[in-house]
Amino acid sequence: MTQVLAEIDITNLPKRKQRAKLLLAVYHGYDVVRAGYYIVNHIGTTTYVSFDDLTPAELRAVAKLKAKIG
Repeated sequence: MTQVLAEIDITNLPKRKQRAKLLLAVYHGYDVVRAGYYIVNHIGTTTYVSFDDLTPAELRAVAKLKAKIG
C-alpha cells in the first residue's frame, strides 16, 4: 500500500495558522513549504525539520510537541 503525503504551502497564511499547520505536519509527517522552501519534509519513516527556516516561536512549539509525543 502506498501512502500519499500532502504537501502544504503555508506562505500566505497568518503566522498563528502557519505554526498550527507546521505542528500538524511534524506530527503527521506532511511536507510543508514556505516561500518556496521545504521546512518540514517527510522522507521514508523520518520527518526532517529545517530549523534554519523556523522562527524562535516555531522552534519552541516544535520542542514542546516533541516532548509531549516522546
